[in-house]
Amino acid sequence: MNNAARPSEGCPLETVEDELWRKIIETNLSSVFYFGKRVALRMIDRGTGGSIINISSMNAFVISNIAPATT
Repeated sequence: MNNAARPSEGCPLETVEDELWRKIIETNLSSVFYFGKRVALRMIDRGTGGSIINISSMNAFVISNIAPATT
């Protein structure tokens, strides 16, 4: 089972630096992919099968706080 998330820092979209965006994607998306891939390969090698469970918080269902600033 895995659960990883990084907050967006509450920055307006137009001020998010590329490095922050890469960190958010690496944590919130890539880490889940790479974890699942490694675990799946291990389960296949062992021949025992298994389950990979990905969980998230309620924030997966609400609008991110990265949004264009309104004036």
